[in-house]
Amino acid sequence: MKRPAPALGLALILSGAAAIEAFQGMASPTRPQRRVPAIETTLPPITVDYRDVAVEAGLTALHVSGGEDRKKYILETTGSGVAIFDYDGDGLMDVFLPSGTTLDGDGTGGNSTSHLYRNQGQLRFQDVTAAAGLGRAGWGQGVCAADYDNDGDTDLFVAHYGHSVLYRNEGAGFQDVTAAAGVSRDAVRWDTGCSWFDYDLDGKLDLVVTGYLEFDRAKVPEPGAGGYCLWKGIPVMCGPRGLPFTRNVLFHNEGQGRFKDVSAPSGVEKAKSCYAFSVVASDFDGDGYPDLYVACDSTPSLLYQNRRDGTFEEMGLLAGVALNENGQEQGGMGVAVGDYDEDGFFDIVKTNFSDDVPNLYHNYGDGTFEDRVFESGLGGYTQYVGWGVHLLDADHDGRRDLLMINGHVYPEVEQKPELRFRQPRLFYWNVGGGKFKDLSKSAGPGIAEAWSSRGSAAGDLDGDGSLEVVISNLGGRPSLLKNFGPRKNWLLVRCEGVKSNRDAVGARVYVHARGRRLSGEVQTGSGFVSQNDPRLHFGLADDGRYDRIEVRWPGGETETFPGGPANRVVALKQGASAAAPAAAPARTPDVPYEPTPSEVVSVMLRLAGVGARDVVYDLGCGDGRIVIAAVKTYGARGVCVDIDPERIEESTRNARRAGVGARITFRTEDLFETEVANATVVTLFLWPEINLRVRPKLLRELRPGTRIVSYMHHMGDWKPDKVVTVSPGGRSWPVYYWTVPARAAP
Repeated sequence: MKRPAPALGLALILSGAAAIEAFQGMASPTRPQRRVPAIETTLPPITVDYRDVAVEAGLTALHVSGGEDRKKYILETTGSGVAIFDYDGDGLMDVFLPSGTTLDGDGTGGNSTSHLYRNQGQLRFQDVTAAAGLGRAGWGQGVCAADYDNDGDTDLFVAHYGHSVLYRNEGAGFQDVTAAAGVSRDAVRWDTGCSWFDYDLDGKLDLVVTGYLEFDRAKVPEPGAGGYCLWKGIPVMCGPRGLPFTRNVLFHNEGQGRFKDVSAPSGVEKAKSCYAFSVVASDFDGDGYPDLYVACDSTPSLLYQNRRDGTFEEMGLLAGVALNENGQEQGGMGVAVGDYDEDGFFDIVKTNFSDDVPNLYHNYGDGTFEDRVFESGLGGYTQYVGWGVHLLDADHDGRRDLLMINGHVYPEVEQKPELRFRQPRLFYWNVGGGKFKDLSKSAGPGIAEAWSSRGSAAGDLDGDGSLEVVISNLGGRPSLLKNFGPRKNWLLVRCEGVKSNRDAVGARVYVHARGRRLSGEVQTGSGFVSQNDPRLHFGLADDGRYDRIEVRWPGGETETFPGGPANRVVALKQGASAAAPAAAPARTPDVPYEPTPSEVVSVMLRLAGVGARDVVYDLGCGDGRIVIAAVKTYGARGVCVDIDPERIEESTRNARRAGVGARITFRTEDLFETEVANATVVTLFLWPEINLRVRPKLLRELRPGTRIVSYMHHMGDWKPDKVVTVSPGGRSWPVYYWTVPARAAP
């Protein structure tokens, strides 16, 4: 498939009525409605049954955010996030819910505070806000939790309009250390999202905080006062368009509990034309350093590329993640980052304002993305305002599904019969192949019920291995969605850094189970200004065991931990794999790797007679050049297998660049464990330690007539059908060819 060029924003110059309406954050008012074909699948149907059990669980605190029937100012509309984390170290995930107030602190705002709920087990919670020292009132926005001082207790940063707060976890409660830590501000700011991450890989967590806009009640016009303050003819609160921008802030962790503002020298504050909400840190380009993606409302979203020298360069437009595919600004709200198609690269899902659709930015692995929202099946609704968003495996089939949380910003839209302030949620089942099937109407009453929701966080709150979702609802109690549908096997992975930051934020985790590789990344900020359970959740489908877990720790160190039974929480400590119970050793020896000369590749494929009907398995595929040539030159389909995840990432990138990635399956597996029965051609580089051991597998699993071609070494006394010697650069490369005989026995 030909990759489209990134949208560079020619449509940024709006004019006339379209520009006036766009001031309201409605993103793409001229975007035509597009019919999205229903996604079909041959997979057996699943049952998803989300129900709201918040009241039974004890999550009942009212979220206050200004007026209920009318919002006079934009400050009353953005709502708050949610954090799921274990604040007291008892192994149970607790819930923190920031709250807002009223404009003058009267009415319901007079008693409104944030709330910390302690998990008592069995999905029951106790409000411990006062005892924990978190009973501050004000306009709470986003939240992120991490152990920034590496003392073993999880700390908390809460973004506010006014003055944000850093709470240090003292074990028995939280202490406000904002000023002492150096993250306080004298001026009033409207901070929205936050993320902890270690951008310079020094083992200490740094803090990025996004800012929405400069808000001064005395300077903001009344609702309906001009084009900035009308939406579809309805007088509404003004903004964000027409209100001044603020800046994003980066604090470097200096150690000893102190931070330094490096917003200017790092380049983070250079991007000044963004109404910023959610920020997620992830290594998007695979260089080992975390980058930042920021969802921006009514302005181009931002991608800060980590330059690995303490600075960042904003690359959103060039990378293709700033605008929609038509080059239009969008009302970006929430962000989920994960590898939804398990191709080795972490993708971006972004929710947006109404009269638009979300984005599904597919990561090519070379610093560029493509928005695949329509072809994936996600572009069928334009009436919703999206906020929270989750890539989670609801049925534990090994594929990450999508949950989107909605709610309008204008209570006044109820004046129009076709519009609703309170809106249902959306659930999409990942059916593989980059496609999502809409199951929203059958996914349970918790999805169908209408709220004006904002932030949300997912985590295993009752220890049954499935993920519950806590949702902050504007003007109402929280929702707690639990899936009562059938689920398969699962695994939760908790990482602890030693050389890296203690929370292992930024670690990539790969779970291998029966020929599949499932990926996850330890993140803090996610969704809409929220934080998920820091443990990584994996669905294992019908596999009652997993083979091994690979961890790429922050800083690049890679470690392999042994396999074991499913349906449990696994704790992985950096450097402890050698002390763990012995696993079956990796059965492919560590042999020298060198790229295959192109002349050798050509001879191998011609000798095997590769054609368009063949499925070519390249065992130990390295950079992928053999299987790429088989697909590109001869029209075959390919499977690239290598035990080294870095080689798989490299081969995947190369295939994408060659335009054949869609016809190749990539597997990070031991060649002795991978299934080869579907191959019609097998190519491999044989080394003496492999030769005699791979022969029984090939003869046992391959069908008679399957062609095998290798170079450098033969397979003992199994005489090849043909041998051709190639001499590129004066060096001899023998190429061997076999055909699997009928009723062959090892």
